[in-house]
Amino acid sequence: MAKRFQFRLEAVLKVRKRKRDEARRIVADRQRRIGRIAERITACRNGIGEAVEESRRVQHATAPDVTALRRYRSYIAAMDRAIGDAEIAMSGERDRLREEQRQLARANKEVKAIEKLRERQLARHCEQERRADRAEGDEISLQLHRRARITA
Repeated sequence: MAKRFQFRLEAVLKVRKRKRDEARRIVADRQRRIGRIAERITACRNGIGEAVEESRRVQHATAPDVTALRRYRSYIAAMDRAIGDAEIAMSGERDRLREEQRQLARANKEVKAIEKLRERQLARHCEQERRADRAEGDEISLQLHRRARITA
């Protein structure tokens, strides 16, 4: 009866897979944060575009409203500052994302190393089992041949 293959580092493999899954989750969270910042930047740029158009409309009116123009300029300046702040935040998030992606790559590499070791040990185990089966079959054949010679 062939004995069942047992990988002795199965617990290590599970721990490394959990670590890899956690790194994947962290990278995905970071990418979502970057996406939200990009959406804020887009919204600010759209707001600036709308404010510029509206201020041009007010400016070309027969009686331009100076206070409205000041409000639009103030709004545009605030949106420019918000875009600058968001771009700084985006840069920091991208730096952290690169580091987290390196950690994820390292975790993937560690998992693959253990999985490759498992595959090699399984192949070695299967080969040993095949050899043992072949030796057992050869022994049975030899005994049958001897028995046949004795009885003949």
